[in-house]
Amino acid sequence: MKKGQTESSFTWIFVSIAGVLILFFFIAFAFDIISFGSKMNALQVRNILNEKMNALGFAVNKFESFSFPSDVDVNLHCDQVSQKMLLSVKELSDAPANLQHIVFSQNNIVGKQFVLWTQNWEYPFLITNYFYLYKPNQKFYLVYDRDSESRVNQINIPGAIIETVSSIPDTVTNSDVIIFFKNPTNLGLLNQNKVLQVTDTQVKFINEGTSKDYLSDEMLVGAFLVSDSEEYQCLYDKSLTKKNLITDIYIRKADYLILKTDNCDNIYNQMKQTLSSYPSLTNKQALDQTKGVLENQNELLRGEGCVELF
Repeated sequence: MKKGQTESSFTWIFVSIAGVLILFFFIAFAFDIISFGSKMNALQVRNILNEKMNALGFAVNKFESFSFPSDVDVNLHCDQVSQKMLLSVKELSDAPANLQHIVFSQNNIVGKQFVLWTQNWEYPFLITNYFYLYKPNQKFYLVYDRDSESRVNQINIPGAIIETVSSIPDTVTNSDVIIFFKNPTNLGLLNQNKVLQVTDTQVKFINEGTSKDYLSDEMLVGAFLVSDSEEYQCLYDKSLTKKNLITDIYIRKADYLILKTDNCDNIYNQMKQTLSSYPSLTNKQALDQTKGVLENQNELLRGEGCVELF
């Protein structure tokens, strides 16, 4: 082979190798762009949910149905130790966002459309807004008897499907949530369902054999939505922590009103004593009793023409 032909062959080999390397570079660059775009979309999902909760936090008993351009994979988890509400999405699982809100939801919820609902939690004064995140048309069967029929009719979850029944119908699917307001029946047919039993004071997670207190219907509905009793307990504890913080504010308000009034200071002092015992209570019966005392004392202030504490 002549010298010129050899050089030409090496040139073509070099050009071919360089072309392949450039092609691989652009392919890798394209994958990086796609990955980056995915992470940006995931970040937007997280921020949008946070912004919607902040906006709805000023509302009373409001809900919003919304959708994303494509399916998203959302994870929500209440940390038992820190009581932080952690939100992440699949692409950003290593960087969860710490939400300041109390959110009742499944630990993992996947889809394009969502419902976000908020309710005030008062016990007896306004403590916080509860948030509920779930898929539209999620179905809940509320199973009642004659004694619980009126109680069942008070339950509402906007954007979901509520079926009030006296017995389990054949149309139940595995994704449906079954809530008994009477003694459970036909549990053998519901092995794949989340099943709860509600009494006047507790909600029992049948699948786990665990019972938990609830302090209001707002809290009870939260139990319908969470994945398990551990998540519910964390949100329950977080609620009591928030209650204690707000209680301290009302103690200071009582101190202020004691200094500013002459005729009502005795009632304010009584309320301050009641409030001072409130944070240490964990038993439902004691909490309910103290809540009732505070409501009566606040009503007494109103009757005496005094400035109400809450």
